[in-house]
Amino acid sequence: MNTSALRFVIAPIAVAGLLVSAAGCSMFGSPRDPAGQITASANLALSDLRAGDCIKDVNSFGTTAVTKVPVVPCTTSHNGEVFATTTDGATSDQSFAEDFCKQQFAGYIGSSFDTSKLDVEYFQPPSASSSDKTLTCIVYHKDGTMDTKSLKGSKQ
Repeated sequence: MNTSALRFVIAPIAVAGLLVSAAGCSMFGSPRDPAGQITASANLALSDLRAGDCIKDVNSFGTTAVTKVPVVPCTTSHNGEVFATTTDGATSDQSFAEDFCKQQFAGYIGSSFDTSKLDVEYFQPPSASSSDKTLTCIVYHKDGTMDTKSLKGSKQ
């Protein structure tokens, strides 16, 4: 095969490869469907979490600073779920975070936090001067119980 014939065969293959690669980046750049639901496992930045996002294992976070959170579709085994977020007044003040999350709990779960067997964890800005002002509230099973559906409206 001569060089010009080889270019004739390789060039279209290379262009097709680049197009598929570029399309793949935009198609697979987000684990969310057009409605915003998580459709694939991913590690999301705290600021990208939304109410309804299911978290693989809240108990695995430990005491280290969390910058990325492993999310999964809610039909996949998980033990945590984001139930509220806010940037309104979100600060590093712990009492604000606790009060906000407890106030939002009943509306999402369908029962009072005080009577629930679920627990709440939250991520808040590390300091008042932090660039990300998002407070994220997460409901989870402290005992490690796993779910394969959303906790929204579960009255647990």
